[in-house]
Amino acid sequence: MEILQNLQEEDIEWRAHWMLLDEILYRCGDFD
Repeated sequence: MEILQNLQEEDIEWRAHWMLLDEILYRCGDFD
């Protein structure tokens, strides 16, 4: 179960990174 928990934590971190990246790209697109 410990491995599964670690995977879930990494998944949350990845999603947070992608959401942040999405926001940066969206804002950069607004400046165009």
